[in-house]
Amino acid sequence: MATNDLVQARQRIFKAAIGCFQQYGLRRTTMDDVAAAAGVSRKTVYNYFTNKTGLVAEVIFDEARRVNARARRTLDLDLPGPALIVEPSSPCWPRPPVALHRHPAQPGRLRGPPPR
Repeated sequence: MATNDLVQARQRIFKAAIGCFQQYGLRRTTMDDVAAAAGVSRKTVYNYFTNKTGLVAEVIFDEARRVNARARRTLDLDLPGPALIVEPSSPCWPRPPVALHRHPAQPGRLRGPPPR
């Protein structure tokens, strides 16, 4: 197999893993799921990724790299640190963060607003 084919196969497996993680979640996704979604054998997946933990770590690292690149493109890094703090726009935050309040029965703990 040519080097370009190897890179394409790895990318196909990687993208299939992301899709499986989104569909089934990190815990429920198996390497068999990833292999089926990529259209390769399970052995082929293990040729590119040592184990599921390594695959998950690479997906997380890739996402962090993309977020960092987007932040560098959009933020004015010459500003002082506090001026760079912005509201998150990630789908991980279904609604804006809420203010925390002291818990009346346990002064050392914080709590958010009452559940809806």
